[in-house]
Amino acid sequence: MREHALERERRAHGREREHAHGRERETEIAWERERERMHKRKSARRQECASARESAHETESVYMREIERA
Repeated sequence: MREHALERERRAHGREREHAHGRERETEIAWERERERMHKRKSARRQECASARESAHETESVYMREIERA
């Protein structure tokens, strides 16, 4: 009888560990997704800044040519 109780306890403990591991993995996945999201956001921001700089440079070049013509 005592052996059955020990076996049930052992199984229950194993299930608890599996659930804990599952929650831990879900948390890791959530953090990975958040990191990817932030990386994409940062990359988009860098691209936006690069485009703005390029556009400003082109505008400056156009103005300089207009001044040279005048």
